[in-house]
Amino acid sequence: AALRALGYAGFALASGIMLAALQLLPVLELVGMNPRRTGLGYEALAGNRMMPVQLLAGLMPNLFGSPVDYNFWGAMLSPTHREYVETVWYCGIVALLLLGAAVAWKGRRTAQTWLWLGVWLGGLGMAWGTAVYWVLYKLLPPLKQLPGVSRGVFVCCFATAVLAAL
Repeated sequence: AALRALGYAGFALASGIMLAALQLLPVLELVGMNPRRTGLGYEALAGNRMMPVQLLAGLMPNLFGSPVDYNFWGAMLSPTHREYVETVWYCGIVALLLLGAAVAWKGRRTAQTWLWLGVWLGGLGMAWGTAVYWVLYKLLPPLKQLPGVSRGVFVCCFATAVLAAL
């Protein structure tokens, strides 16, 4: 019975790999032709980091103005004058409160909670261009192709949603 289950698992894995290969092989070929494949140096990427004051945009997305109303002044906060979509993020106050509850509630603290809190802190480290991002930059070469702070903001928002659900 164990060998049969192992055979089914192997068949499922092989089927999944073959189905994924239909999409992944052309993408891998295209990546080799991408002019951004060399990526940016770490100093250039760290220059695009999020300023700590921009963390407030997680609570109030239009705190620094909105391009719709032609009053966006948040680009002046960063040394490289980042655009609105790269400096403004919003998870929701309720989701952030639930994140805090997931971490604070002793009965709900599980290994998953700590894992996703680590992912959240890692995303924050990426957005701020800290040593966490330097380590990830060295370990994960695709990060060289993502010049905006959105790389870390996306990770934070996703981890916030998971922690709020927990």
